Amino acid sequence: MTLPGTPDPDDRRTPNPRDRRTPDPGDLRLAARVARELLADARIRDEPIRIAVQNRVVILTGVAGAHVRDAAGAVARGSEGVRDVCNLIRPPDGTPSDFDEIVAGLRSAPRPYPLRVFALVSFVLIVAWTLLLIAVFRLGWTAAVLACAVLLIPPAAHLLTRRLNRRR
Repeated sequence: MTLPGTPDPDDRRTPNPRDRRTPDPGDLRLAARVARELLADARIRDEPIRIAVQNRVVILTGVAGAHVRDAAGAVARGSEGVRDVCNLIRPPDGTPSDFDEIVAGLRSAPRPYPLRVFALVSFVLIVAWTLLLIAVFRLGWTAAVLACAVLLIPPAAHLLTRRLNRRR
């Protein structure tokens, strides 16, 4: 178990010399309290779990089984003064956690409208407005009103069918 302020032997990163923030004493006390409670639990005592606290949010990291992950999260949530728990304990075999599966699903989700659709719509609108201006100058306002009506029917029909499909 590693407390804030002590180097983690598995952490190969070098400290950032510009990061000179002093930890909040309340967060340090809370981290010590959570560490004591985790050490008191026989299911968690010998597991390599790292504890960090930021603004009363406990962050648990390390590698352990699912039962240890759940037990450590429950003990941390039950500690006095804890606002929330971010349980980032990973399984030893490298299988993704539920959170990783949710994030992977979000990354692979298709975008609602790709950039090509916006480019095509923009091009069509530019051409339509150009034709409308030509119609106004060549044929007069009556032809322009009729041209607007003709140009607005397809988008209105499209929006209406989308709205009807959502209701089903």
